[in-house]
Amino acid sequence: MKRSPNATELHECGVIFRTGDDIEFNDQSRCLQLPLINNFEKRLRNLIAYEQCHIGSELRNEVSNFGVFMPFLVQSDQDVKLLIERVIIRNGLGSIKEVTQLFNNLCKHICVGVNYYNYDCKRMKDYCKGCRHRWMTSLQRNYFSTPWLIVLLALTLIHTITAVVTGFEERS
Repeated sequence: MKRSPNATELHECGVIFRTGDDIEFNDQSRCLQLPLINNFEKRLRNLIAYEQCHIGSELRNEVSNFGVFMPFLVQSDQDVKLLIERVIIRNGLGSIKEVTQLFNNLCKHICVGVNYYNYDCKRMKDYCKGCRHRWMTSLQRNYFSTPWLIVLLALTLIHTITAVVTGFEERS
C-alpha cells in the first residue's frame, strides 16, 4: 500500500471524519467515512487470522485490508486523539499510546492480495498534495470561525476603502 496521509494531515487539509459501514473517501464533500472502532482488537485479530488461513490471499480479505489501512491513518498519538474526538474510535484500551501501538502492530506480517483501499489512498494523497486545501482550512479555522471575526474583517475593509476614497478626494 502506498503511503497515505495520516488523520492529522487529512484534518489539516479540511477533511471531515464520519462513521459509516466501510472506508470511503469523497474529495468533493471532503469526507472520509470510517467504520466505528469500539473494543475490537480480539475480534479483528481473529477475523484476520481466519481470512489468512481459510480464505486465501486471492479472494476478498476485507478485514485484513482494513487492518493494513489503519496504520497509515493512525501513525501517532495525535491521530488517535483526533479520531477519538470525532467518535471514530471508542477507546476501551486505556491509554492513547496503547491504541497507537495496537494499530501500528496490527498487521505487521499480514499479506493481502488485492488492496481495496488503494484508490481511496491515492485520492486522499492527491487531495492533501495541493496547498490550497490546507490554506483554505487554515483561513476558515483562524479567521472565519466566529461571526465576530467576519464582522471585524468587514469593518476593517470598509474603513480601508473609506480612507482610500477620502485620500483621492483630497488630492482632487
